[in-house]
Amino acid sequence: MKICKKHFTLFELLISIGLLVVVAVVLVQMLALTSDYWHHSNEQGDVYMDNKVLFNMLSDELGNIVYDYSNASVADSNHAPLFIGEFTAGSSGMIKVEGDSLDKGRTICFVTHTRRDSDTENSDICKVAYVYYPPLQESSGGYSNLDDDKVPCEKNGVIVRMILDEEASTSFKSGQSMGDYFKFDLANAKQVIEGVIDFQLYAYKMKSDTDGETLEAADSPDSQAGLKNVRAVQVVITMLPPNRCKEFRTDFQDRSDDEQREFLHKYARTFSRTFWINQMNAAN
Repeated sequence: MKICKKHFTLFELLISIGLLVVVAVVLVQMLALTSDYWHHSNEQGDVYMDNKVLFNMLSDELGNIVYDYSNASVADSNHAPLFIGEFTAGSSGMIKVEGDSLDKGRTICFVTHTRRDSDTENSDICKVAYVYYPPLQESSGGYSNLDDDKVPCEKNGVIVRMILDEEASTSFKSGQSMGDYFKFDLANAKQVIEGVIDFQLYAYKMKSDTDGETLEAADSPDSQAGLKNVRAVQVVITMLPPNRCKEFRTDFQDRSDDEQREFLHKYARTFSRTFWINQMNAAN
């Protein structure tokens, strides 16, 4: 018996090849999307971890703050003030977002029980400051008052931490300004996190009414007494992944408002947390 061997026709081969091409294109697209999603997830993971570092530090130190709620007697040398302030960053090359310049730095200063940078110190009561420096364009010269070795990523938008011994000679006295009391050496500033494009600080006090106690905005800080009657501090921070900061600093200004919004919506994340001032730690 003669066996006939059937071969594929040209039409069948063309159909098979076409189907293989379609399947290959779909698989490549799926692989690309998976890779993009994986990289994006890693970037966002870095943002969440950096935010956690900052919030954990603030939680520990604000949770152990030494603070006089009433500030009734500024003349008392044991008075421990709390200060939240804003300053002009004073550097060229500030970045604009939808026309608004990111030119404001912000700081929170307080006295707390904290671990010092050196184990040779006798006391654990220190003045601590967290200072925010906004991001700068790539072409700018950076912040001249920050040490590059201690703050290597200053152009990305950083929060630095400074610490100062709380000695008898530097205790708060009547007539002393907050600037004099919290007079830190910027050369000792150490970078905490980078990629910060906005850092907001809000102080709240308790208000009693017929419905009980509620929070309301604290009074503006007194230049010689700091904030008064503060019971909670809210921190709101917006961050970019570190590997997106260069893109933000180089060509972000050349984009339209819609493109800027799209970039920030895709990569930036905003976190908010309220830190309660423990009344048990109030200065006596």
